[in-house]
Amino acid sequence: MFRPKFAAGSSDYVSNQVSESSDSDVIENAPESTEESGNEMDERSDIDSGTADEDVNICTCRNCTGTMVGSTCEDCGHSACYDDALFKASNEVFTSTRPSTSEIALLYDERMELHLEEEALSVHPERPDRVRAVVARVLGSGVGARCWRIPCREATALELQTVHTPSLISMVEDMSRLKAIHRDVSLSGVSPDTYVNEHTNLCARLAAGSAAEVAKRVALGESAHGAAIVRPPGHHAESGTAMGFCFFNNAAVAARAAQACGAQRVIILDWDVHHGNGTQHIFEQDPSVLYISLHRYDSGDFYPGTGSAGEVGVGAGEGFNVNIAWNGAGMQNGDYLAAFNHVIMPIAYEYNPNLIIVSAGFDAAEGDPIGECRLTPECFAHMTSMLKSVAPLVLLLEGGYNLTSTALSTEACLRVLLGEQPGCLPGVRYASAKGNRSIQESIRVQSRYWRSLTSISEQKLDPHPLGPLIQTMPEAHGPEVKAALMGGPGYPKSRIKKSRRSVLLANTNKRFSGSKFQILFACHKRAMRVFWRRRMQGDL
Repeated sequence: MFRPKFAAGSSDYVSNQVSESSDSDVIENAPESTEESGNEMDERSDIDSGTADEDVNICTCRNCTGTMVGSTCEDCGHSACYDDALFKASNEVFTSTRPSTSEIALLYDERMELHLEEEALSVHPERPDRVRAVVARVLGSGVGARCWRIPCREATALELQTVHTPSLISMVEDMSRLKAIHRDVSLSGVSPDTYVNEHTNLCARLAAGSAAEVAKRVALGESAHGAAIVRPPGHHAESGTAMGFCFFNNAAVAARAAQACGAQRVIILDWDVHHGNGTQHIFEQDPSVLYISLHRYDSGDFYPGTGSAGEVGVGAGEGFNVNIAWNGAGMQNGDYLAAFNHVIMPIAYEYNPNLIIVSAGFDAAEGDPIGECRLTPECFAHMTSMLKSVAPLVLLLEGGYNLTSTALSTEACLRVLLGEQPGCLPGVRYASAKGNRSIQESIRVQSRYWRSLTSISEQKLDPHPLGPLIQTMPEAHGPEVKAALMGGPGYPKSRIKKSRRSVLLANTNKRFSGSKFQILFACHKRAMRVFWRRRMQGDL
């Protein structure tokens, strides 16, 4: 079992860092006598199965790279006993034989796992386990057998030169060659958070070439939709700069490859939690590629610091760059779906693309150590379903550093591409206050370029008509009323009667005297609708 010793180094990319401590510090702070440390050793024995004089085993979580004390991760709750399950797949293997009922192309190559950080003090979040866990989930769930496996290939020099400078292409090749000879040499050609080994050039070319290949297959109509499980990611790579774990911009290479096959208009939709500064930089003057990104911005304090709503493109590309910039952590399903409904889908239909390429980063998913957002696999499935209705779709893996969340979300998206309906959305289904502000700002900016947003820009969004009422509702109304209004489960009549009594008792608060019937009507209507639907389905 892989359980590397944890040491806090220069890991600026980890959101919850652990205070620096070494083995010598632990020994110096140990109790002097057995009598004084009896209670402490008893407590430690509950956590670690070692002897009484052993220290607590502090290591890195295999699932999210967080801190584990004992056998449970403090960040994501993952238990070490489930490490093997993350990579457990069925006996099924990818086959190059096209299933008779499948129109979905899928690309993956184990050689992309060779790009790794060697002899590091801490585990880098962009690690080979990411694609290994995704592929295990795709195979284990049976989704892989329903897809058409296409062999991966390296991107050609001409394909890379459509979006990158020759100097960057040669630099990545030279750095890999140098690392093969001198592993300990330090390189200055990439940002400090981006590592290089002797296989980096091969893996980066495989990722870009696989993206180009699947985009070509879909653009030519050989496959209805496609997906490529690739690494290293690419959306931070600019035309002449490798940064942010990225070397070549996979989505940009794919877009140019699709255009060479006849796709005149391409949308690159980036739902990675980080802004794709590289993709925006490459296409900011090109109206034939519309770049749309939903990401954390935090007023410029979230990496990479670009992607404000006011960045709309340059020259001929002005208006063909759309940023929905969240200012804060904790964004949920309702925020992303509201952005899709009010901004992305109207623009996408008006642009009328021939192909949509998704920079599918899953670091906005629940439990991700970097993104700190709360999207569920069902939300990614719903977004995929909406985009699928506009044009043929190509999914390219970008970020995502919680292995479980990334694998489940990838599976959910692939199921939608295969024709399944997305699952029922859990949690709150309307945008938060800070989410609404970001959406309104994007609408205000983009309404100058898109007619479909003109009518929306003059009205204030309120996705939930009873939102202000819910925020100020007294606790005496009880959880039933709140749950029914906020999209929770339905309740039979017996529960509704209890809610009525709680509402009537709460009417001593004069502020709500005029809202009693509105609350009861909304609660009763939703609860009975859900109740009878479940009754017809045989769940009750």
